[in-house]
Amino acid sequence: MSSELRVDTIKLANGNTATASGLGIGGVGKIGQVVFSAFNTANVNTTSSSYVATGHIASITPVATSSKILVSLNMGDGFMSETTGNLGVRMYSNSSGSYADVSGGGFRIRSAPNAINTGAGSLMIVHSPNSTSSVSYQAYFNYDGSGNSVYYQNNGGFQTTITLMEVLA
Repeated sequence: MSSELRVDTIKLANGNTATASGLGIGGVGKIGQVVFSAFNTANVNTTSSSYVATGHIASITPVATSSKILVSLNMGDGFMSETTGNLGVRMYSNSSGSYADVSGGGFRIRSAPNAINTGAGSLMIVHSPNSTSSVSYQAYFNYDGSGNSVYYQNNGGFQTTITLMEVLA
């Protein structure tokens, strides 16, 4: 025989009622939800010096306008073949209606002359979308060099991920 204990309220010795946040359940700074997006598409490349969309998107619907979104991008297989320049990656969000850079510059993977470079890169930012509507985040990338194209995702066997975590405020 099993028994279940159900507590609707907890009265403290001083007569006050305990709150969820006072007990460490929920509240400010807690993670409200997590969204994970894996990207395995091969041959996502560009020769553009302007930032272009990768098609790698993750979306989240915050529960409060005061929530912050912790955005993490982990690139598994960036690639440059016999190029001189940089593969740049930034995170864009559509929280203002159209996609705009929210990463503050993103990151770069550098290439030396006539080198074949592969690599991983990562980015972590905190964004305040000020919305309870669905917000999408998409990785954008560019190439600021000369030579062949650069790859956001070269081989589909290696995974690039975006993780979104709602931080309750």
